[in-house]
Amino acid sequence: MSNKKIKIDSNIVRLLIILLVFIVLACVTKPSQFIKIANFQTMAKALSEYGLMAVGVGICMISGGIDLSTVYIANLCGILSGLYLQGGGNNAVAVLIALVVGAACGAFNGFLVSYLKIPAMLATLGSYQLFQGIAIVISGGSTVSGIPAS
Repeated sequence: MSNKKIKIDSNIVRLLIILLVFIVLACVTKPSQFIKIANFQTMAKALSEYGLMAVGVGICMISGGIDLSTVYIANLCGILSGLYLQGGGNNAVAVLIALVVGAACGAFNGFLVSYLKIPAMLATLGSYQLFQGIAIVISGGSTVSGIPAS
């Protein structure tokens, strides 16, 4: 038998303690609002979306870059897919639209950084303004609603 000790990262322990403090604080200050199944379902849904975007940004940061346009790319993809679905479109095609638009926006950022040698911070800062502007013009500055439940 070997006595292997499990090494626990101190940063993870600190993050878990901070999370626990926030949960306890929320439970103490707003128990009737925080401790509800619907609240935890809403958080789980929202955090999965943020988590997926964080994976992409994390890969970018591990490689030594930064991407400030991630949220605006996701926003543009959602608006275009939502508008397509409003018109009675197919769900699979809406997902394909989002993937193609996201890939095109990412390729555009990659072109700015790799070929034009613009620093990633400046390139994605400028491109997020571009993607945000396109989304505002396409949506008319309002929310996209009336999408079928499916």
